[in-house]
Amino acid sequence: MAIDDLRANGMMSHLLTSLEAGEDIGHYGRLLFAMVARHFQDLRFPESVYAHIGEYREQKAHAASEEADSTGAP
Repeated sequence: MAIDDLRANGMMSHLLTSLEAGEDIGHYGRLLFAMVARHFQDLRFPESVYAHIGEYREQKAHAASEEADSTGAP
């Protein structure tokens, strides 16, 4: 029921559709989504959404590692 409630809003529907398709919604899209979705206690996302979040975390960690290597930081 909670996902149906989120889909009632145009922007949240767009973000959900993009996440389910595996598209990058950007930093502010993720921020907006998290700020609104946290108010829906019984919200469960499809596994594809969680996979996308994991991929994002891996990309950020890899980018931070490369940046540290290029600057010579410990």
